[in-house]
Amino acid sequence: MLQLCELSARSSPLTFGSVSAEDRSADVTIVDVAASVEADLVGVERAMARLDDGTYELCEVCGRAIGEDRLSAVPYEPRCAICAS
Repeated sequence: MLQLCELSARSSPLTFGSVSAEDRSADVTIVDVAASVEADLVGVERAMARLDDGTYELCEVCGRAIGEDRLSAVPYEPRCAICAS
């Protein structure tokens, strides 16, 4: 992965002082992807904690079963379909 100082040292149009609108759009996309990955990681860590304490398959809100199909689709989902809607 390139470091920010490496990017600024290159002779490319992407510099600190002149970033095109297209480059800014790509930056926002990267930021959005990073935020999404971070949120997923937090969800996975919370799911692992629920596995440890024996509440993985139970809704955090109402305590009912989340459901095998729902957990198969999103393994770190903390709520049943009713509470999530």
